[in-house]
Amino acid sequence: MKLGFFVNNVAAELAGYTTTRLAQTATNRGDEVWYFGAPDFIYGSDGVIYAQGTAVPKNKYRTPELYLRNLQGPNAVKKRIIVDELDVLMLRSDPSTETGNRVWAQTAGITFGRVAKRRGVIVVNDPDNLLKAMN
Repeated sequence: MKLGFFVNNVAAELAGYTTTRLAQTATNRGDEVWYFGAPDFIYGSDGVIYAQGTAVPKNKYRTPELYLRNLQGPNAVKKRIIVDELDVLMLRSDPSTETGNRVWAQTAGITFGRVAKRRGVIVVNDPDNLLKAMN
């Protein structure tokens, strides 16, 4: 399975986050797991949504700390992927923390999640319902 996790900032993820544990478990099961932040998405002139993904090297990870060190360290895998090719996109960001110069990022996950959903990607949490929850 090919999974994507949309987070506020890959470099700011912590080992205790549920997202880290979900990604570690999926990786250990053999799934392909990619992380993205708001600036990583590109709506191409060809109509395709791309994302600059970050992943860990294929391996089994005993702890979330080890998983995160590999995700955020020099051994991390960087690759431009086509979002439509994901089986599942998980929206795991917290828009309320996007303030100041990053206020534009508050709705990035919802925007790209909605497009991915329309193209057949399973999106969790549903972006249409997240949009309704925005104040």
